[in-house]
Amino acid sequence: ARAARAAPNVHLQGPVRGLDDVLAAADVLTLPSLWEGMSLTLLEAMARGVPVVATAIDGNVDAVEDGASGPKTYLCRCGI
Repeated sequence: ARAARAAPNVHLQGPVRGLDDVLAAADVLTLPSLWEGMSLTLLEAMARGVPVVATAIDGNVDAVEDGASGPKTYLCRCGI
């Protein structure tokens, strides 16, 4: 996090085997992928009621209806 100059309250976790503890502690899930198939991370977060902000890419638009798939699930267009 220091090398990337992240804020002191940001933790760059790296790979994780199970998401249960991570999602239970999460305030929001951001998924800024530029390409992806069907994201299991996105589906697991939605199933647990974690607010999601994700890019509007093929796999995500198949799983999410913007603003309707949950009260706090939103898709954003990529800036490319």
